[in-house]
Amino acid sequence: MSRDKIYPTTTYPSIVGQILARKRGEQRIEQAEIAAKVGVTQSTWSRIERGESAFTIEQLAKAAKALGCKPHNILEDADRAKVQLRDQGVEIQDSRIDKKKQMTNGLAIIGAAALGGLIGVALTKKENDSH
Repeated sequence: MSRDKIYPTTTYPSIVGQILARKRGEQRIEQAEIAAKVGVTQSTWSRIERGESAFTIEQLAKAAKALGCKPHNILEDADRAKVQLRDQGVEIQDSRIDKKKQMTNGLAIIGAAALGGLIGVALTKKENDSH
């Protein structure tokens, strides 16, 4: 990659986190409430939603139950969003990107609010295309 060009980038954990945040918002569940149901602190849940903290399969199952869906629904939404984001020119990394690599490779990490907006548009587009 050239250092002259900035590449919009996010991570798969950030996408999953934004899907969780979106579903939580749709259900009008506070972070502290879902954190308690998952068995983590509110600050840990916040880091999960930002893609900054590891998330176990057990926690995914508990979160899905609290959100009234199945774990695979969360991952399917994340996979759909990943495809849509790639179509928009966003590079998706499998894991967190350290700041040094970000600067060296010309990556521009998409902030949580911007990523949430892009995912919302991507999922809405996919839902509209299927009708």
